[in-house]
Amino acid sequence: MRNYAVRGNYAAMGCVIAEVGTCGDLRFTSISDGFVSETEYFNAAGHLVAARRTTDVFFRGRECPNWKHFGNRLSCVEVVTTDYCEATRPR
Repeated sequence: MRNYAVRGNYAAMGCVIAEVGTCGDLRFTSISDGFVSETEYFNAAGHLVAARRTTDVFFRGRECPNWKHFGNRLSCVEVVTTDYCEATRPR
């Protein structure tokens, strides 16, 4: 199981996105530095069931030119419960 504290440490490096939350019965963690992003989804037992990674690099000729997906197809709505970058954003 990934440690949520890792996401908090990411925020200290000057993040764009570093958040955790729920998506239906799953929990998720999401990070981004503005160039790449990663969202991972975990079941109640803490097992990784799906992940999505994106990049600002576009690869021509690929079905998914700037992202990859792993695991189950999800249709849930993400609800952010903790936003580690919130304190670093201008008000």
